[in-house]
Amino acid sequence: MPIESLKILFNRDLNKSKIEIEPNQNESDSWKIQKGKANSVGNLCLNLVEKLNTYIGAKFWKTGHIRNKALEFSF
Repeated sequence: MPIESLKILFNRDLNKSKIEIEPNQNESDSWKIQKGKANSVGNLCLNLVEKLNTYIGAKFWKTGHIRNKALEFSF
């Protein structure tokens, strides 16, 4: 897939994530698990950032990032 196509997809999907996250204006609410959900918004954001660092940063940009999956959901 050409890099421009990837940029379009990442921008689209990250903007969708931003729309989901923004209603949590109070940071402490971001760490509360809402009824019917398995994880908090904060933990899901940490997971998303880790995946971006691992699969985009480390693979494409050779950042040397090493994922610590156990830490992602330990907060």
